[in-house]
Amino acid sequence: MIRKTIISISLLFAVTVAKAQFYTSFLPSKAFNDSLAKIVSDFKYNFKHITGDNVDNQGEVDTYASIVTLPGTTECAVTKYHSVKDTTASWQAVAYHGDDYKEAVKAYKMLLDCLTKAGLS
Repeated sequence: MIRKTIISISLLFAVTVAKAQFYTSFLPSKAFNDSLAKIVSDFKYNFKHITGDNVDNQGEVDTYASIVTLPGTTECAVTKYHSVKDTTASWQAVAYHGDDYKEAVKAYKMLLDCLTKAGLS
């Protein structure tokens, strides 16, 4: 009887640990989740709280450095328009720079995978 109880508890523990490790292998990193949460939550404020220094002016569009970046991306920026009718802003990031198609696909899939795990694709 004691042996069956010990085996049952051991199996339950093993399944619980395996399940936890299984789920964490499908989740994006905490840093990615935290950054994404900051970006998404600031959307309603036109990214006002994550807008850094102005880096480029092109006619009716100003581009600012983003204070918040997603791990694995570069050139994170907030773009704002000078329109009275359209006061929206956008947030963008570059996932890959280079000429290697396979590396670009790999970077894109990794980013898409993180977004999917975060429930945003």
